[in-house]
Amino acid sequence: MLLVNNGSGVFTDETFTRMGNLRNSAFGTSTEIHDMDGDGDNDIVKISTLFDVPPWNDIGVFVLFNDGSGFFSNWMKAPSGAAYMFTVGDLDENDLQDIYVVDDGQDYVDLAQSATPDVSIQYTQNTLANSPRTTGFGGNVKFGDLDLDGDLDLAIADVDVDIPPCESGAASNRKFTMLQNEGDATGTLSDPWGLQDNPWNVSTFDFALLDVDNDTDLDLLLGVCSGYMVFIQDGSPAAFDLKLRLRDGLNPDEMRYGWRAKNFTELRQTGDVWGDISGPNEYFDTIFSTSRMLNPGEADFNRDTYTFSPGAPDGTYTITVYTGVFDNVILNSVSKTFIKSGSSQMTAPVAEAAPSQSLEALPESFSLNGNYPNPFNPSTTIRYAVPEEAHVRLDILDVLGRRVATLVEETQNPGHHQVVWTGLNEGGRTVASGVYFLRLQAGDAVLTQRMLLMK
Repeated sequence: MLLVNNGSGVFTDETFTRMGNLRNSAFGTSTEIHDMDGDGDNDIVKISTLFDVPPWNDIGVFVLFNDGSGFFSNWMKAPSGAAYMFTVGDLDENDLQDIYVVDDGQDYVDLAQSATPDVSIQYTQNTLANSPRTTGFGGNVKFGDLDLDGDLDLAIADVDVDIPPCESGAASNRKFTMLQNEGDATGTLSDPWGLQDNPWNVSTFDFALLDVDNDTDLDLLLGVCSGYMVFIQDGSPAAFDLKLRLRDGLNPDEMRYGWRAKNFTELRQTGDVWGDISGPNEYFDTIFSTSRMLNPGEADFNRDTYTFSPGAPDGTYTITVYTGVFDNVILNSVSKTFIKSGSSQMTAPVAEAAPSQSLEALPESFSLNGNYPNPFNPSTTIRYAVPEEAHVRLDILDVLGRRVATLVEETQNPGHHQVVWTGLNEGGRTVASGVYFLRLQAGDAVLTQRMLLMK
């Protein structure tokens, strides 16, 4: 059925008027609504599983194209065989929606490569033969960012109406499992565990991905053969507030530094804190890395001394302290700049001038320099660098990988740029509290970082 909202919360059944015989299915286990062909309107993805019915006269997954006015007449079959269930999301981050198909034989991913609006979508199909838990009958499936790295991962149940999971029991490899996105913008899903039995690899009728403990990461609710199981994920990286101070070292080739990380949220937070130093002649060094768990309002302080490598050149250096997931996700950072001058002590930190594009050196690499403040309410400033003229796109995504807003989409000159997000979606409405992701694209380069909106 297609129920249309009249704008005041009243729905009318316009299935036949808008869809005609495209409404037909034989045991249609799932339907999702997405912009599949990239033309700005919502299309329908549906499944027909048991026997041939017109107009498909086939079984599989079908895409129904919206003609722009909410009516559906053109359609195509996505590459699919004995499909039982599916879900839709942009796995390879090319702005086209891909389809994960749960098949009675072997699951696979239909990766969308290009689209002709309202006519067709070109797919390539990747099987998941590397995972022993994606063969045979399967059940419900959902995308979500399970490991908080900014891309879509996958969770799959093993229910099937023909062989209930409690009857297949331990003899079946097909139990609830999760697949990880490799994060290389190819849409590749890997199985980190294979047949290793984890507590969540159980026979499961259905499941939900939701934030049970309100700590911004996705937890698991499993409907198993005799009740429910809940698995709480304790891995949400924290966006601690950071401060950094520098002092002269006791010896000519030393610099003393001190940092503070404070949890300003109302939840206990766990995250990494680390620092690096960069300077002339591509000098770079990681100066420390640690993990901290802080209660609401709690702060942690640390002081240490950094010793330069032998032969480190004189010149301007920058020490930066980060919080997030070490060497992976940057949620917040703070930097101080100073001058190393020969055999003398370090000088006082360099005064920070007001930003001036004409006085700043052009960046050497494409970078996403995070947002500040983070966490934020209601607005935050996002900074990034473009080393050469390029078409730049900056999107805000939710934890399910859905685009919330596009902040930048234009050709930009090389330099340092910033933009403010006020917490509104594309429709101008205020979004809910929670985790969101920045995704910055320039040419073939794609960078992703995590941020937290708290109200």
